[in-house]
Amino acid sequence: MDEHKILRIDAVARLYRTVELIAHYRLKRIYEIDPQRSDPSIIPKELWRRWNITGEEPIKLSLKMSYELLEAERDILGERFIKDMKMQGLLSRRNQSILAHGINPINKKTFNNLLEKTIEYSDETVKDLKQLMEDSQFIKWKY
Repeated sequence: MDEHKILRIDAVARLYRTVELIAHYRLKRIYEIDPQRSDPSIIPKELWRRWNITGEEPIKLSLKMSYELLEAERDILGERFIKDMKMQGLLSRRNQSILAHGINPINKKTFNNLLEKTIEYSDETVKDLKQLMEDSQFIKWKY
């Protein structure tokens, strides 16, 4: 496997985690819900059925569950995620890859599209993201 493929696999894993962390951040910051140990009593009943919640044990929310809960809270990003078929397709390709549950490779187009979508979702949560990204660039020395 060439170095670019290895870097792309790593980058897609990081992008997936970033998309998940965006939802977790919003749940915690805006709705005071801990996505690592969510109290079932605060979960809407329609999600109890969908997620097969039967007890009172805290729930660890997956990426999809986090966005479904955001949607139930009428959060703009949760609603967008559920309707965003492009994002759903990209995450499905990631899930069918060697990174998750399958054996399919991650191609450059999938990586680029997931990067673009991740930046969109990040920008919705971190309002000055573009400026922060520019500010975090290394200095380029001119000789």
